[in-house]
Amino acid sequence: MVAGGDLVLMAVALSLIFFFYLGYRARLGIGSNDDFFFAGRTASPVAFFFTWFASTIAFASAALYYMQVSALWGYWVLVGSIGTYAFGQWAALSIALKSKVDFNTFDTVGGLIEGRTGSATLGKVVDYMNALSSGSLVYIELGLGVALFSFLFPDAPVAFAFFILIALSLICFAYISLGGFRAVLESDVWQGILIIIGLIALMGVATSLLFANLESARPALSLAPTVGSDEIIAFLLFALIANATLVTPQIGIWQRLASTGNSAFKMKVGAYSIAASAVVFALYVLIAGVYQGAGQPISSPADIFAPVTTFGDLGVYVLQPLIFLGLFAALISSADSSAIAAATAVFGHQSQQSTGDKINRSRFFLLTLFATVIGCYALATFVFDGFMATFLPVIFWLFSQLSIVFPAVLAVLLYPERMRSPRSMLIGLGLGWLSITIGTLTPLFGTGTIGGLWGMVVGFALCMTFTFKLGKN
Repeated sequence: MVAGGDLVLMAVALSLIFFFYLGYRARLGIGSNDDFFFAGRTASPVAFFFTWFASTIAFASAALYYMQVSALWGYWVLVGSIGTYAFGQWAALSIALKSKVDFNTFDTVGGLIEGRTGSATLGKVVDYMNALSSGSLVYIELGLGVALFSFLFPDAPVAFAFFILIALSLICFAYISLGGFRAVLESDVWQGILIIIGLIALMGVATSLLFANLESARPALSLAPTVGSDEIIAFLLFALIANATLVTPQIGIWQRLASTGNSAFKMKVGAYSIAASAVVFALYVLIAGVYQGAGQPISSPADIFAPVTTFGDLGVYVLQPLIFLGLFAALISSADSSAIAAATAVFGHQSQQSTGDKINRSRFFLLTLFATVIGCYALATFVFDGFMATFLPVIFWLFSQLSIVFPAVLAVLLYPERMRSPRSMLIGLGLGWLSITIGTLTPLFGTGTIGGLWGMVVGFALCMTFTFKLGKN
């Protein structure tokens, strides 16, 4: 164990116990489907701000993802990832509010599409794609949580990683199944606070490193791309399409909007949260640039903590636990949000079972989901090259899943007069999904990440073509 690791473990254990307490307390307020899936639709402006902020910061595993890819695409990440993602959030907020959806009765994105097209099949496909994407994100976040713990125990055997994964899965399952989205909403507030505190501590480390760079005549920060123009173009196309569109169909975003009912503060508070998340994203990238200027690019969670030891006891016993808790809170916030979002996508539709049946089936689904996450982690560990080797491809495939649903949601909500038939839209979704999956798994569009990027671009174009009518009506 690294120095100070016992203090970090104690802090993490206390935070997990507290999250379990929130779930246990929230269970008392679970009397209906609305309570379990939408926190009773009575979320306050503060809770709405933090739940949007915490889930957004963790979405795309920003704390680690943006720091890692900044070593590849450099300053293009600021524009390609952060700018387009902030725009995507704003677009989702604007589209949802402009479409005059009644958030007091909203259940799922698929249910909304079914209600406006009359196609139950199209609605179910959209809901299941949402569930698949949200479930995949649970795998990513918990897997990164295990990678974060590997920093504390660098020489631990593989069995230790599975012990951590199982422990995290059980805790998340326990408080989510007890309190549903009400527990997630309350935990998001505290997780958001931990994210901010951890970022402030990390900024202190980066500032010290920046001055050390200047004294040693090294670049203050380095954000020059290290890949060729072909990869940069593919990345920018992916970011422009995916980041700008993936938020709108995401069930987790609609779930948060519905958690406030038809409250009037959505646009104002949502805009504040979007701006705050964009600033945090940019700070993560700039911090990664400082590390790279010092010749310490971030390719794993352990790299983030390397300069902390230069602060002596302050670094080991104060900065290290705060930074660790901030990153851990970001990952857990996304994992619990994605898990309840996946359950909502499958069981949230009002046309299904009664309250007791839906909640019990959701709990069994959550148990199955976390068991599947553990199985997929074992597959990545023993069959493929490990979790971190599959991290980026899964991220790109995950984003693409949501992006190709965007044309259908946009057409149904804002442009029904230009919408093709539900059957045509289903064909487009099928072809789009096939394109992104082939692009990710085969070299048809290019090898590695590039293939997945171009596969998504082709898939999105197919969905647009099969969703919107061309020419004048």
